[in-house]
Amino acid sequence: MTLRELTLADRPAVEALIERCEDFFVLTTGGPGSFDALWTGLPPGRAPEDKRVYGVGEPPAGVAEVVSDWPAPGTWIIGLLLLDPAARGRGLGAAAVAELAALAAAAGARRLRVAVDEANPRALAFWQREGFTPVPARYPGALALERATGTPRG
Repeated sequence: MTLRELTLADRPAVEALIERCEDFFVLTTGGPGSFDALWTGLPPGRAPEDKRVYGVGEPPAGVAEVVSDWPAPGTWIIGLLLLDPAARGRGLGAAAVAELAALAAAAGARRLRVAVDEANPRALAFWQREGFTPVPARYPGALALERATGTPRG
């Protein structure tokens, strides 16, 4: 499995993926997903150069969006790991997390963080299987979890 940093040239493929993943967006936001939100959304205090959007697999069967040094230096937050419904349950998510952890560690990060919507118990179970444990959340309605970049899958 390979992560490839996406560019604006990948927009049509990512928009098609977002449409196929409507179930996720309806569950977590109540509406459709948006390429622009994925591409430009940032947590407070972060700049565009702190963000990377990766294609998961080739051709991309998913996307992974990460922001470095948030909420603290040395922590990468995985803002989104989105997989095509046809690719779910096949180990692609776990492989993506392993590659993200390796990228983060190579860049000097010590921790990975995710925020899981309380309405998404399947996502919570996935992240817990990947070795993430609860930490204090910054926003209501979300469960925050972290793990060390070197922590193997649970």
